[in-house]
Amino acid sequence: MGIARHHQVADGEAASEFMNVWGRTVRGVLVPVSTPPLHDRSALMPRDPPMPMFDHIEYKKLPPKSDTDSTTHQEYPELSVKKINFSIEMLKKIKAQALKGASEGVFYSTFVSLLAHLWRCITKSRGLEDDAECETKALVAVNVRKRIDPPLPEGYFGNAMCHTCPHTTVKNLLEQPLSFAASIINASIKNITTDYVQSALDFIELQQKSPVQIARTNRTVLTPNLSVTSWVTLPLYELDFGWGTPIFAGNPFIPFEGLVILAPSHKKDGSIDVVLGLFAPDMARFEATCFELDE
Repeated sequence: MGIARHHQVADGEAASEFMNVWGRTVRGVLVPVSTPPLHDRSALMPRDPPMPMFDHIEYKKLPPKSDTDSTTHQEYPELSVKKINFSIEMLKKIKAQALKGASEGVFYSTFVSLLAHLWRCITKSRGLEDDAECETKALVAVNVRKRIDPPLPEGYFGNAMCHTCPHTTVKNLLEQPLSFAASIINASIKNITTDYVQSALDFIELQQKSPVQIARTNRTVLTPNLSVTSWVTLPLYELDFGWGTPIFAGNPFIPFEGLVILAPSHKKDGSIDVVLGLFAPDMARFEATCFELDE
């Protein structure tokens, strides 16, 4: 079964709730909805006039290259898309590695630890070591429902995603321990506060008045950066239209290089599936090293 949705209508949490209610209805399981969907978007509106307070590098785009730019028609290797499972045992090892060298009392979530590991592995696989001073970014989608004050009401149906953008040089990312990558990711996510979200809404509003249009196509290349989203907490494998639960729930197509999606495994054992798109030679290197950890 395939669906299409626009992210402005519903983010992953809202869409997942809709799909599961739809599935229960089809099966005749008419469970009353405890919290009706709320379509009031007033809680996530820009100010008038917009007054961004932060430097939102996560939303800044470079202007399109001109037709005379010699790199405009650069040919890239074939895009390879894989789903790679990280077992609970491997996730525990990655979390333990991320905490080595961290300050006392610091805790990193499974998401932060795994993303730090993936960011380093992908950067190595891309062969970016020779460009040590190159900046690399990880654009991370963050659900702000419970991060703003007051929190969004239960049942909020819409797009409640804000982005953060941990960044560093290739040299620091690869030469520092895993705890370094985890620390900048963790700090960047913690920066998503009420003020930051409001500032982002204001910044986007100003951008819409003078937008820089860059279309995402199957030739879009994010190297040396990543775009990351997590569906790990979504009940993707509870969906049932009467045929049983899925053996795969996720994107049927990864349209560009550098996209990383973390999703729960259909095994329902707590492991995580990492779905990502990389150039074929880079993917081969990634698959060969993604389960290795520094001593």
